[in-house]
Amino acid sequence: MFLGAFEIKEPVPALKRPRVLASLKPWFDAGAVGTLCLDKTESFLNARPLAALARPGRFYDFTRYRPAYHQRQNKLELLIPNASFYFSIREGEQDLIFLHVREPNLRGEELIESILEVFNYFEVSEYTVIGGMYDLVPHTRPLLLSHWDDQIDGEDAVPPISALYQAEQRPASILELVTRYAAASGVATKTVAVHLPGYLEIPKNWMGVVRLQEFICEDYGLPTSWPEHRQAEELYQNSETYLEKIRDVPELVSRLEEVYDNWQRSTKASCLPLYPAVERFLRELA
Repeated sequence: MFLGAFEIKEPVPALKRPRVLASLKPWFDAGAVGTLCLDKTESFLNARPLAALARPGRFYDFTRYRPAYHQRQNKLELLIPNASFYFSIREGEQDLIFLHVREPNLRGEELIESILEVFNYFEVSEYTVIGGMYDLVPHTRPLLLSHWDDQIDGEDAVPPISALYQAEQRPASILELVTRYAAASGVATKTVAVHLPGYLEIPKNWMGVVRLQEFICEDYGLPTSWPEHRQAEELYQNSETYLEKIRDVPELVSRLEEVYDNWQRSTKASCLPLYPAVERFLRELA
């Protein structure tokens, strides 16, 4: 069975107005927090494959998203970049669909239409995108979490971001249209972002994963204690030792702590300006 460009695995499950939890990489996946959080949630709920692109090369350039060999049960398996759905049926709760999708290099509109066709077939009731972004926040304070509803138009559409700094303009992903079109068809939509220290670019930021897990546990009724909490603590303990040896970083962290604490005491996200030296340092890291 095909829904747009997606091949649905047989037998097709009967899902009850499922909620969709999605990660978008690499665009909205700083520290791989969205992907890792989705993987861990799927594993905890024993999610099963639902669908994948029948011909992923229609959408992805394999010189940009490289296939890779992975060893599984003493055998090398070639994994080809794809977009895929998984599902979990829960007793007494709404069923869940998980969407892993990469930003397309080709035919973005066709990929969006195919994702929405899957949504329509399974009568999806809610679509939430989770991920991470680098921000001017200190690693020594609780990571900030932003969430906003993209169904609103006009001035109220500005998300209540808990970030300390907010740009007037930013690049976007074509896949953000999935949220807009889904909302227009009556699907409840939400975007959730954890703000990570921009000076601490870690390939797998477990602290960010834990912060997203807190949201998922509360929103989806899951246990609040996961093994990743220990990994997150070890990660940042090691980072402290590493950062102390880098010139200007302790001063930067101290300044960001000051801004963070000032913001917390304020009723609005109005912050002290950064020192010029700090601004130059951050630009060099970009």
